[in-house]
This record gives sequence, structure tokens and C-alpha cells, in this order.
Amino acid sequence: MGPNGATKHLNMNNFKTMNVPDPENEKDAVNLQTWNRKILSEIEVNNLLEALKYLRLDGENQMFANLQMNNNKIVGLSNPVKPTGGLNKRSLDAAVNPVVEDMTAENRRYVDQLILATNENVNSKVCFLTEQINQ
Repeated sequence: MGPNGATKHLNMNNFKTMNVPDPENEKDAVNLQTWNRKILSEIEVNNLLEALKYLRLDGENQMFANLQMNNNKIVGLSNPVKPTGGLNKRSLDAAVNPVVEDMTAENRRYVDQLILATNENVNSKVCFLTEQINQ
């Protein structure tokens, strides 16, 4: 061995090195335990990064962007349990229909008048704007 370390290869003749401690410096020998930990942690990080690309069906992760439906429908939506839950048409109809059915004729007349007034208001504004443009 030279003054700065080995100057030739060390032939182990198929013998093993034993009890190699965990490395402390970047030039230290690496034991199998450290190597496996390093490889497993890299695999776990890569798997985690890959898993974050997908929305899990068990609710364990969350969306980070809007879901583009491309004119597709959400089907099979259950009845809402919480106030912030999604509302299906069945639940909406169940909530609205009794109100409409219980509406008295007088209340229906008010609703009809409101719709008519709104339509007349829109029509009068359109006429006014048309006159302004034509002047």
C-alpha cells in the first residue's frame, strides 16, 4: 500500500466484506443495507410522483385542477348527504315539485307577472337601444 492508499486492485477471491458501517462521507464504502434503502426511497418517490398524477377512487388524494367533462354527464350520483354535496335531478325535483304544487293561484299569478315584467323590461330596453343606434 502506498502512502495515500492502495495502488493496485484488491483481489477478494470471492470472499465477502463483513460489517461495513453505513457511509458517513461520499467516498465511504456503501453496504447493501444503505444501497437498498437508497434504491427503495427512490422507487417510493417515483411511485408517489406517478400516483399524484391520478385521482384515486378511494378519496385518499384530491384534485388540483378542474375536471374537463367535454359535454359528458355525471351519472349515478347519489342523493346529497351534506349541504356541499352534489345534487342529482331526483333530489332537485323532490325539493322543488312540492313548492310548485303548493303554490296558490295568486302566487302563480305573481310569478307569471314577474316573468312578464322581466320580458317587457328586456323588450323595452332592446327597443330603446335600437332607437339610439338608428339615430
